Amino acid sequence: MLSIPTEELRPEKRIGGAGASRYNSRIVRTLPLAVVVALCLTLPCRAQAVAPDAAQEFAARIAALAGPGTATLTTVNSSSATAEQYATFRKALQRGLQDAGVRLRQSAQASSDIGVTLSENVRGMVYLAEVKQGTETRTVVMEAPRMAAPPGPSSAMTLRRSLLVSRAEPMLDAALLRVGGENRLAVLSARAVVLYRQQAGKWDEESSAPITHGQSLPLDLRGHLVHTGEFSLEAYLPGTVCTVNLAGAIHAECRDADDAWPLGAQAALFNSGRNYFNGLLRPGFGRQLAPFFSAAALPYPGYTLWVFAGVDGEIRTHDGSRQGTLNARDWGSDLASVHSGCGGGTQLLVTSASDAGGHDSLRAFELVERQPVMTAPAMEFAGTITALWAAHDGSSAMAILRDARTATYEVFNVSISCTP
Repeated sequence: MLSIPTEELRPEKRIGGAGASRYNSRIVRTLPLAVVVALCLTLPCRAQAVAPDAAQEFAARIAALAGPGTATLTTVNSSSATAEQYATFRKALQRGLQDAGVRLRQSAQASSDIGVTLSENVRGMVYLAEVKQGTETRTVVMEAPRMAAPPGPSSAMTLRRSLLVSRAEPMLDAALLRVGGENRLAVLSARAVVLYRQQAGKWDEESSAPITHGQSLPLDLRGHLVHTGEFSLEAYLPGTVCTVNLAGAIHAECRDADDAWPLGAQAALFNSGRNYFNGLLRPGFGRQLAPFFSAAALPYPGYTLWVFAGVDGEIRTHDGSRQGTLNARDWGSDLASVHSGCGGGTQLLVTSASDAGGHDSLRAFELVERQPVMTAPAMEFAGTITALWAAHDGSSAMAILRDARTATYEVFNVSISCTP
């Protein structure tokens, strides 16, 4: 059982301040961590008064246990703090540790492993830290006032949608195209690629190309359209790849294949018997990832952060060298990146978790310190979003909706606009 020094609970014992960088000698008298947490939830944790910058003060107390040297840091948000508040806390904590002589590393060869949990009780926030050095684990607990709500970015951006077409047949993906100087819309279903022409602000069906299958398709069918040139598309279905020619009469040549589906700079192998990607990527990150439903890329200076909606409900990230997990339990299984030019430039469009009433929503997020911050109010839909793919130019996304009232399928183009 994990334990903490009893000295940490004494009102007269103060760790931090001018001697924060001093390494404390080993304290052998301990109480179970569960007892300390219970005390903090019922009684004031009188270890010490809260400094003006609570996160920095907490960092000083951690550094007093860890001593100067290298350390890994993991943090968990188990409180009601927003993602932005949590990111601010984490950044201040990292700065405080570094100021106290603790050099944070990702390496497993660090001399200390620091695990921090942000929690709360009826009086305010509760910070818990476990410092592991070899076989020894010591813990510090500190109470702090509740965090002030930061200015919300929810009014900085607005989601906009445009209904393009509606069909009784299930649709899997759609692509807005510029073909021969004219606007076109291609829609993928299990049976065909249908091409629409825009006339007087409406999309009218122009022609279609049948899709042939050499094997049976799964019941929960998914598909993806990839723009490969002005007059060409590729259509991906489980176990089937079609090359679609848009010059003249639309035509599709299909073959049985388990080719990886292009997802921007990566390509992912699809489980043709199910409805998800199996985690194998090309060129990939050196190892197979956990199976996922959808993926999106967010560009940052010097690297690209990939976000994956896992089959197990976890939202994972990968920057090419290390993997992380987002605190995003209310996200659905579909996500796509949209380059709007607002805020940080690129946002993440995310469906909501399943709704018993059969209604869905879309939200836009940016990642602050690799934690999600909502940047636009949710956009509600009168049905379930069955597919969400980034448009080929990256400036918007195509959402397929099954209308709960009419049982028809609708194609929406969703974009993000900057609010003055």
